[in-house]
Amino acid sequence: MAKRKPLTTAAQVKALGPEAKSYVHSIAGARGLYVKIQTSGRKAYFFRSRRVDDKSRFEWMKLGECKDGRVGMSLSEARDEVERQRTIKNEHGSAKRHRARQKMKQVEALQSEQAPYTVAAMVREYIEDASRKIKSWANVDRALRKDVLPVIGNMLACEVRRTDVIAMLDPLNKAGRRVQANRTLAYLQRCFNWATRQGKFDSKDGSMLDIPNPCANIERNDENPKDRALGDTEIRRLIKNMPDSGVPETAQDLLMLVLSTGCRPREIASINRDQLDGNVLTLTNTKNSKTHTVYLSRQAMEIVGRRDSPYLFPMMSRSHEPMRPGAVSRLLGLALPKLRVMKFSPHDLRRSCATGMARLRVPRHIISLVLNHSTSDITSVYDVHGYADELAEAWSLWGAHIESLSQPAELRKTA
Repeated sequence: MAKRKPLTTAAQVKALGPEAKSYVHSIAGARGLYVKIQTSGRKAYFFRSRRVDDKSRFEWMKLGECKDGRVGMSLSEARDEVERQRTIKNEHGSAKRHRARQKMKQVEALQSEQAPYTVAAMVREYIEDASRKIKSWANVDRALRKDVLPVIGNMLACEVRRTDVIAMLDPLNKAGRRVQANRTLAYLQRCFNWATRQGKFDSKDGSMLDIPNPCANIERNDENPKDRALGDTEIRRLIKNMPDSGVPETAQDLLMLVLSTGCRPREIASINRDQLDGNVLTLTNTKNSKTHTVYLSRQAMEIVGRRDSPYLFPMMSRSHEPMRPGAVSRLLGLALPKLRVMKFSPHDLRRSCATGMARLRVPRHIISLVLNHSTSDITSVYDVHGYADELAEAWSLWGAHIESLSQPAELRKTA
């Protein structure tokens, strides 16, 4: 293969594109400065120098990511940095090893200046802060306590490395819980970022130590988008077989109300009577924090009318607390053979509602409002109409359709 010509300008660096394999380009006028291009297209500047213990071999030290927009290192900054690192190499024998020694000293200084700051302590403080800001903090808390703390909880937070995080995620991946591994990695990365912003890794004099986030640049698992929606045949079978499936009546009604309204299972599970005014249900504790007004159909009101507790769907063991969607999912999983439908989750009933409304020719923007989805298009800024009548009509149409599916075949034919 022909030797690559050294680059001289930032424009030439920017023009470099990915190839089948990663490759490097030297930079003219800066001895030892190279740019490396990954197969993904990512570019970074490196300092190449001969090893002290083996002059026939080279060591490569990353200087920084190539500038992309406002972030990263420019070519002129890379030229200055490589000169600085060459001076360090001449003084200490190896710029790369000198940087590693400096980081180790920083970590040792951090450990000696303050009480041991373990991952368990970091998670505890993060959850105490996050519980006031993150709606799904309970999921974050559960994942960190179950999957993170048993493995690296006793480690000093400043000593955790990428290899430790990868080893922690390995059991999840091997168990096929690839999506949960992604969530746990994301939660832990936010936790380390929070600790850095809070100054948990700063020295006593207030200077920020260079403690990299060990979760950064760990490859996530691919996730397949969920598309499970029950059709009319499965909904009909569900309605017919639910009473004798072993699913408690409270959970049955909860599932049917999710199917009838298209609301999130967590939002339906937490309904109390104060949120009801006739057939109008007002949900405030929503995923996107937007108040969601639901106009219950006659069929949905029949479900609500059967509930006689402050929480419409209380826990079986503690009637003063709402039922947890996770418990409903477990009950549903046990009952699937008797329901005689393919595996589905409570959340799939929300998708079934949206899909069913689409088949009934309900406009998509109305379905979006039924689902209480946030929209970011410019039209939504100007269109402040509530669409109350259209929404009520959509829920009524869908409720009537569900009711028709529960009727015997001979009545459906004459309807």
